[in-house]
Amino acid sequence: MTEVIVGKNDAGQRADRFLSKAYPNLKSSLVNKLMRKKRIKLNGAKTEPNVILKEGDVFRFYLSEELLSKKPVARENDFREIKPEVCVIYEDENILLADKPAGLVVHEDNDNTADTLINRILLKKRLN
Repeated sequence: MTEVIVGKNDAGQRADRFLSKAYPNLKSSLVNKLMRKKRIKLNGAKTEPNVILKEGDVFRFYLSEELLSKKPVARENDFREIKPEVCVIYEDENILLADKPAGLVVHEDNDNTADTLINRILLKKRLN
């Protein structure tokens, strides 16, 4: 079990949005499911995703450490969505200069788009 106390800066947010931002591996749909199954509790009781948080509220998680990791977990399926094309113009040990196509997102956004410039670069490094 892991506990998280809601701070002053996080008060006023919906519970599901707070958890999805704080823990990238907990997507909104997963948060909703875990709340229904009482694997995420707020102040020791079952909670709903749309509850507005107050300073001092306590979340209790009955989850694996992988889900609560601050670092997103890269899954093999995520790489299937990524196109491996990226035009690297210059690269040394400190700098990488790439030609970004118009419309390509640089890094993952709230939609968790897998095909991003950063992921294309990481995939290219992984394949080399």
